[in-house]
Amino acid sequence: FNGKNLGFAGGMNVGLRLAEAPYVCLINNDCIVTDGWLEEMIALASSDKKIGLVCPESNNFGSGPSQDRSIEEHAVSLASRKGEYIELGHAIFFACLIKKEVIDRIGILDEAYAGVCYEDTDYSRRTLEAGYITALAKGAYVYHRMQASRKKLKGREAIYSRNRKLFEEKWGRIYRTLFTEECSSGTEGLRSLYELLKGFARKRV
Repeated sequence: FNGKNLGFAGGMNVGLRLAEAPYVCLINNDCIVTDGWLEEMIALASSDKKIGLVCPESNNFGSGPSQDRSIEEHAVSLASRKGEYIELGHAIFFACLIKKEVIDRIGILDEAYAGVCYEDTDYSRRTLEAGYITALAKGAYVYHRMQASRKKLKGREAIYSRNRKLFEEKWGRIYRTLFTEECSSGTEGLRSLYELLKGFARKRV
């Protein structure tokens, strides 16, 4: 379908309303997918009840092919990481898998976020409030031509400022703090520190 006249969130919501499958995947038209990317994201989502949203590994998150490697070759190099994930503070909807049970529980995207920003951050917060987490699938790879869909968007800075204001009025501002902690050596000490910091991150610190 063509959601151009419905706005970004409005266009995606058409698909979310019609969805009957157990998973819905939203993906931009400026992405390059690689072999097995979607299968791996579905496998990861189905492996853990607490996972509600899944994003693929991507240059969006700092993982990109070197100059002497193709995108597909880079994806192959991540094959050993299938089944692994890290928790994200929020999903980015350039490519995102959503469990249908999440949609059934929290609903569709908030169309108050006109344009192309903060609707994914808002949806992620609602997902977290419902008891789910967002995961980055380390064994699935999608390359994103970042900002390609926004280059011709008129007034994008004003849209970003407006949507940020809406988001912060709803969820509060992100708190930034310098945190220091002496960590005991070894895996257990690092794991304990990671869990502590992850708890802060879930509270948008």
